[in-house]
Amino acid sequence: MDEIKTKAIKSVKWTALSEIASRAIQPIVMLILARLLSPSDFGLVGVAMIVIGLAQILQDFGLGKTLIQRETDVEESANIVFWTNLVLSIFIYLILFASAPVIAKFFHDERVINVLRVLCLQIILTSLITVHQALFQREFQFKELFLIRLFSSIVPGCVSIPMAFLGYGVWALVSGTLAGAVAQVLLFWKFSSWKPNFSYNLQLAKQLYGFSSWVFLEAFLSWLILWGDSIILGHFLGIRELGVYRVGVTFIMLVFGLAFNPILPVAYSAFSRLANHQEELKQSFLKITKLMASISLPLGVGLAVLSQPISSIIFGQKWEGIEIVIIFIGIKDAIAWLVGINPELYRAIGRPDINTKLLIATVLYYIPMYVLAAPYGLLVFCIARLAVALIGMGLHLYFVKKVLGYPPTYLFDCIKTPLVASFGMFALILAGNIFYNNSIIWQEIIKFFILFLSGLTVYLSIIWLIDRTLIHQIINIIRGAIA
Repeated sequence: MDEIKTKAIKSVKWTALSEIASRAIQPIVMLILARLLSPSDFGLVGVAMIVIGLAQILQDFGLGKTLIQRETDVEESANIVFWTNLVLSIFIYLILFASAPVIAKFFHDERVINVLRVLCLQIILTSLITVHQALFQREFQFKELFLIRLFSSIVPGCVSIPMAFLGYGVWALVSGTLAGAVAQVLLFWKFSSWKPNFSYNLQLAKQLYGFSSWVFLEAFLSWLILWGDSIILGHFLGIRELGVYRVGVTFIMLVFGLAFNPILPVAYSAFSRLANHQEELKQSFLKITKLMASISLPLGVGLAVLSQPISSIIFGQKWEGIEIVIIFIGIKDAIAWLVGINPELYRAIGRPDINTKLLIATVLYYIPMYVLAAPYGLLVFCIARLAVALIGMGLHLYFVKKVLGYPPTYLFDCIKTPLVASFGMFALILAGNIFYNNSIIWQEIIKFFILFLSGLTVYLSIIWLIDRTLIHQIINIIRGAIA
């Protein structure tokens, strides 16, 4: 047991580095490609990734996670998982190959056919490494996982960017994605000592399937939430709008992810230690919620008011409409992150069922809203996403009252200071946008940084005047995250 704890502690730095590598490299590559390629190119690949995401859930059926927790018959279980995944992946690929015209018709673009048929080869490639990846995790070989993930994150950009420069369009994205998948297969098979054999224990397989079915259900619901909006948007508004939407959402996720990913592990650790101390837990929850609000609100407001220069500088004129996504999805994420630590609270106090219930409830109300909004255009669709976030926040307020006894007004007490400071920042940047208008790109860049730094200064100054302890809390949480 002590050996496992030691390995787990040593693995933390490698999992953290792996997250940083993937979250830093891939978005940078995406932003470079966004300047070189068109929204339709990203929309076509987006359709394929929707299908691949679901196919990989069906192909894996939760067996990878089942293998990680397996204590006995590991070798036999690994063979079952490998051959099951491989056979299922080939079968699913053939189905998708044949049904590509139907999928293309659903998204009203025949170009989807060839892109889907080629890119879905990734499903088969992924099946070849599921077992190796699970065994690496099981044995705490996170250093090897980090190195593999780092290298395979670099490969797609090395392939896609030159091809995009040479004018290959969507095939630059397709080739880069497949090159990264091939690199992963080669590296996992080189560094892993495990190799499959032709044994297959049917009785053991039944046991594995019984455990994995619950994992599969959770993964399917997560896929539906992650990709449901893209399916509906792509069907009603077409490939170009889907590309604009997906790239805009990815950019927003990058910004908020960089801000909050260091905080969540700290919050979970704090809540777990205080799970049996109700008053301390409640105070800790309020402090971290206030901290989250002090970051999410200015981020959302800043993205909204600076959406035009962000669109011009990062994406360019061909991405017309992405500023709509940046405004409303930025505000939506700012609102969602006000209750972003709540799932960590539920897990820490032994109530993970709340997260599952919220997941199911979300699927039930957000899909009808998106179906109703999508035919009216990207603006209305993004507003619907904002409305969905408000509903989700209401559900979290209900569960906080249930588990901690706090009335819904607790959230206003947490956000009032950051909200006032955000309005001050908003007024300054808005005035700067009005009185300092230009179209030359280098002037636009200078304007952006001046407005950004001025807005940040005003925001922190107002916070300092109203609540200096909040500034100290921000510094302390950053120190905790680094430690």
